Amino acid sequence: MFQYGYQVKKKEAGEILFRDLDFETLDGFLKWVETERGCSVSTRNPRFSALSAFAAYAQNRNFEAATVFANAVKRIPVKKQPVLPRTTFSLDEASVLLRLPDPEKRLGFRDQILLNLMYASGARAQEICDLKVRDFFMEKNLYKLTITEKGNKSRRIVVARPCGILPKRYLERPELFLEKCFTPHTMRHTTAAHMLEAGVPIMAIKNFLGHSSISTTDRYAGLSEIGATLSEEISWKAF
Repeated sequence: MFQYGYQVKKKEAGEILFRDLDFETLDGFLKWVETERGCSVSTRNPRFSALSAFAAYAQNRNFEAATVFANAVKRIPVKKQPVLPRTTFSLDEASVLLRLPDPEKRLGFRDQILLNLMYASGARAQEICDLKVRDFFMEKNLYKLTITEKGNKSRRIVVARPCGILPKRYLERPELFLEKCFTPHTMRHTTAAHMLEAGVPIMAIKNFLGHSSISTTDRYAGLSEIGATLSEEISWKAF
């Protein structure tokens, strides 16, 4: 909005008043978002929602000053998004796609399993990403998946045997798969553990990581092979 005000209305951000946010200005801004910025309706509508929320907030703070702004927002309708046709692969296209990864390579084998699981289960991308080892199992000679949905709901489905065999083979090769929960924060834990193993004083690690308490840093001692002994030897220095 400030960029629009500067480029089109020739006003600095600090010069814009509530009375300037009339229907013409708001409508012009939303059209500018679509035409000049090349944004879709799905981008335009959240901008409008933000303006609506701010108008309600402004009226609660100063009803008289924000009246023009609030009334202008009420006159602008939410724009309907065009319904795009859903795209699908033909049988031949799906067959080609599933054969693209090279199963002889580590990443190719992984990609082959992911594509097959997505096709056999019809699961959402995030549902596939959230799968855990315990979610894949065999019962009564059938390969099954427990899929966690939005809202932490779950559903259990049967997948075709050829698809079920692939993740089973993958799990049987420990050099390809580790049953651990790795997150971006894992790298932080690793850094702390390796610093301990290198003999870096625990107070230095505390300051490096930005911990407010030495007890928080001390927990990393258990993550390294020499951490427990090292912690006992030097943690007293914190006092």
